[in-house]
Amino acid sequence: MSSGNASREPAGAALAEFEAHRTRLLGLGYRMLGTVAEAEDQVQETYVRWHRAQQSTSTIDDAGAWLSTTMARLCIDALRARKVRREAYVGPWLPEPWRTRTP
Repeated sequence: MSSGNASREPAGAALAEFEAHRTRLLGLGYRMLGTVAEAEDQVQETYVRWHRAQQSTSTIDDAGAWLSTTMARLCIDALRARKVRREAYVGPWLPEPWRTRTP
């Protein structure tokens, strides 16, 4: 699906385009943040921003690039906030397992 003029797409088409990129965004967030829960939070925030962008008069030429950039920036902000809060982990930190294939 092309998003040459994404701001004028019907809501269903914009949602379908976002869903087409959702798995990749979740993987990006997981690799950056280390937990599925935090990654999912950032995917949801990315969707909120995507929806707002669809409502504005701006044009998004490449949905995948826009979504990836937004997701990466949100993850960087989350990492900075985590550093400021100085979260302390008990024991060694291990990333959550990530299923890459279905059996």
